[in-house]
Amino acid sequence: MKLADHVYLKSFLLMVFYFAIMMALYLLYGDSGAQSTFVYNEF
Repeated sequence: MKLADHVYLKSFLLMVFYFAIMMALYLLYGDSGAQSTFVYNEF
């Protein structure tokens, strides 16, 4: 039971972390066009 709770918490934190990264990227790409194209060309 403890192991299952740990795995569930780990996957939940990973999902929240992934969602935060997606929101950060969306805000970064949505704000300014020049910076987004620069980042897009760099990576």
